[in-house]
Amino acid sequence: MTKQAYWASNRASNRTHLGCSANGYAEPIVARDRALTAYLKTNGSQAFLLGVNPSNPIASYRVPYRPPSQSSNFSTLTQLKLGDNLLTGVIPDGIQNLKSLTYLSLQGNQLSGNILDFFTSLKNLRFLELSRNKFFGTIPASIATLAPILGYLELGQNSLSRKIPDFLGKMKALDTLDLSSNRFTGSVPQSFKNLMKIFNLNLSNNLLVDPFPQMNVKGIESLDLSNHNLHLGIIPKWVTSSPVIYSLKLAKCGIRMKLDDWKPSETYFYDYIDLFGNDISGSAIGLLNRTDYLVGFWASGNKLKFDMGGLRIAEKLKYLDLSRNSVFGKIAKGVVGLQKLNVNLSWRLGVMELVVIPVPKCSAHFPLALPTSLLTV
Repeated sequence: MTKQAYWASNRASNRTHLGCSANGYAEPIVARDRALTAYLKTNGSQAFLLGVNPSNPIASYRVPYRPPSQSSNFSTLTQLKLGDNLLTGVIPDGIQNLKSLTYLSLQGNQLSGNILDFFTSLKNLRFLELSRNKFFGTIPASIATLAPILGYLELGQNSLSRKIPDFLGKMKALDTLDLSSNRFTGSVPQSFKNLMKIFNLNLSNNLLVDPFPQMNVKGIESLDLSNHNLHLGIIPKWVTSSPVIYSLKLAKCGIRMKLDDWKPSETYFYDYIDLFGNDISGSAIGLLNRTDYLVGFWASGNKLKFDMGGLRIAEKLKYLDLSRNSVFGKIAKGVVGLQKLNVNLSWRLGVMELVVIPVPKCSAHFPLALPTSLLTV
């Protein structure tokens, strides 16, 4: 991505946006006078972004604008976006002086240490993106003070641990919550049932256990609870009743049911369904034949049993994984539109060698001795 650095206002004393995302900058974040003024150095009408050493600019990208006054301290800065760089070290405590911040993005760096407990100073913060770093410890308690307004909290792919704090369930303005790929333990707080406005919830790849709260959402768009020691039993009713869901990922969630019994109220918006590694029986035909816009369906490692000949391959479907089940019958000609098909009939036929059949745009895994009669024309 092209280097980017922008300021939404040309008035140095009233700067509202500072961003330099996806640049590959390798200097740590620093603060001078606890107000991040160390980021700017001017020379006439051109600006440089600086790191720890003022003689070593972390960007050669120049932005023509009026130089800031000596009194400028970014007190009116509302958005700070430094995501997808190579920033290291800890979050500087000077950020707490940016009291007008509504958007803070430091995701996709190599920041480490504890997430500082300074959010009582950032009373206007609505977006907090700290995913894909090396943070450890717990979620700071001061985030609870943002409950009335914080809409996006993204802390995924770090090394945060202990239990998910109960106060997160009281943040009723949350639209998006990502705690995936950390080391959280225990059960999800029952207070999560109060997250009635949540649309995107990702708790995957932690160490969570039963019970999971009965959510009271009006409609959820994406849900990922994959890879825990959960035993949901069935696909939750609050998921089934959602009118707008497009991504459902419940891999290894202890689901034991007949897929024929799952009757989602709306299938039109589904793009992705991942049910890998559960104990689901029955047939996938009824579901798949009603999802015209489905892009990917993963149901490997279940107990599905049905005739593939009755399956309609929708035009949008690109990924279909029915391996390690008991599917049988002929393969529909619609597979030529897939990018990846894995039905792994060797599980049923006892043939251990696999071969890739070069169908256009499709890598399909079948037994070496697959009879041509299994392919319809």
